[in-house]
Amino acid sequence: KEIACLITIDDIKELDLRLLEQTVIIPGRAFVHDAEAHEVLSRDGIDREVIRGPDMLTADAETSMGMTKDQVLAMELDGFAELILAINMYGR
Repeated sequence: KEIACLITIDDIKELDLRLLEQTVIIPGRAFVHDAEAHEVLSRDGIDREVIRGPDMLTADAETSMGMTKDQVLAMELDGFAELILAINMYGR
C-alpha cells in the first residue's frame, strides 16, 4: 500500500501546529475527511487551508505489478511533479 493510505486523523492530530504554514498539503490518499483535517489543523485559531496533494508518490506493489522499471519511474516522477506543482501553487 501507498504510505499515505495509512494516514488517519489521529496522525494529523499529532502534528505540531506551530510548524505548519497557512496552507497544508496532505496526501491525496490520506484516510482523512477534508473538513475534519481543516478543523484539526485550525484548532490553534489559525484558519488553515487543506489541499490534497498527489494520490501516489511511489508505485506500490499492486500498482507496479506488470510495469517495467521505466514505467514505475515515470509514474513516480509524475507524482513528485504534481507535488512540486502544488507546493509552487499554494506555498510561500
